[in-house]
Amino acid sequence: RFILISAVGLGLNNFFVWLFNEKVKLNFYVSKALAVVCVFAWNFTANNYFKIELALAGSKKKFDHRRAIKEKDERRKLEQELREKN
Repeated sequence: RFILISAVGLGLNNFFVWLFNEKVKLNFYVSKALAVVCVFAWNFTANNYFKIELALAGSKKKFDHRRAIKEKDERRKLEQELREKN
């Protein structure tokens, strides 16, 4: 996904430079700067939307923060119960 998003960003960069330079008739360097801003927004948004999956136990699963917190709380409760029994 990351490579695909980057490749689309490269294409968008070329498109925006062409659009701003040829159609809008802006200076090439101004066009390049505007294209960088547009592609930065694309890359950030696309990578944020398609989260990079974490590898858990050798498999590709999305990391579930709620589940991890719940499991941690359960372990704490069990440890507390063991301490109270002893």
